[in-house]
Formats: sequence, structure tokens, C-alpha cells
Amino acid sequence: MRQQRGYTLLELVVVTSIVAVLAAVALPGSNPPEYEKLELAAARVAEALRFARTESIRTGQVHAVEVMLDTEQVIVSTADMTQDSPYPAGIPTDPLSILYDPVALQRYEFNLSQGSTRGVDVLSQPFTYAIGDRRAVLFDAQGTPFHKGMGALNRLDDGAVELALGANRIDVRLDPLTGRVTIE
Repeated sequence: MRQQRGYTLLELVVVTSIVAVLAAVALPGSNPPEYEKLELAAARVAEALRFARTESIRTGQVHAVEVMLDTEQVIVSTADMTQDSPYPAGIPTDPLSILYDPVALQRYEFNLSQGSTRGVDVLSQPFTYAIGDRRAVLFDAQGTPFHKGMGALNRLDDGAVELALGANRIDVRLDPLTGRVTIE
């Protein structure tokens, strides 16, 4: 007489539990697509700030990042320090001053409301100085953030690019003293 060998209920429960734990660990967290878009937009803004700062330190020239509140456009450029304010309101950036992205080999400008970050909004003027809120931040040869306006160089008081998509919010912070960029 042959014995039929099968699995006990306990063995099935243990194996099922192990498979469930492995699946939970192996599968990536499922962020909503909106939040992923927002994280991508924040990463792009942070990279633009870091790139401008690094280029200023590397070349010794003043570079800038503009974040347009009305169009959600971000531009990295060389600043024209011969003017009272390199970025007066309503005057577009000179296309010849826009830096080239060394990876994409294109001008370093992008629009947060288009492409893979479509629908992301900039909530407020991102850079605060003693003279008020501005759309641009400049970096000197030491990588320190500042702004030129009203006949003087103005130290950055607060730098926070507030981004939103639907009910989700995320900030890209620029430290006024060190120029360090973080995403919160």
C-alpha cells in the first residue's frame, strides 16, 4: 500500500506568509502618479540650482536661476552684472546668456507645466531679499546666493521654490548662507 504524501495546512500557511512578505518588500512603494510628477519637478529645480552654483564656483562668473511664477519656466543663465538689476520684471532673459546642459546638450531651460511634469505649479515668488521677493537668485564665485537690485548686492533671506500639483505640495529649499539645496 502506497502512502500519499501531501502538504499540511500549516506548511501552506507558512509558505504563503513568506511569499506575501517577500512580495511586500520587493514591490516598490506605489506613490500616486501626481506625487511622482511633483517629485520629478522638484528634482529638476534642485538640479538647476545646484548646477548654477557649481558653475559659479567653477568659472568664477555670476550665474543665475530664474523661476517664473506666471509661466512655471526655469532658466539657468550667466548674469549680466552691468545692469542695476540683471533680471528686471517683465524683461525676458537674453537667450545668449542661457547656459547649456552638459548632459542634454541643450539650453538649460525647462517649463514645469509641460512634458513629464505637466500640471506642476509654482506657488509664490521663490527668493526673498531685504528688497522683497524676486524670481531670480544669483551665485557668486564662492557659491553664495544673492541678488543685485536697487543699487546694491542683497543677501538671500529665504529661498523656497514651492511646487504644487493637486493637493500635493513640495518645497525646494536654498540655504541663504551655504547655498545648499534640499527637497522637503
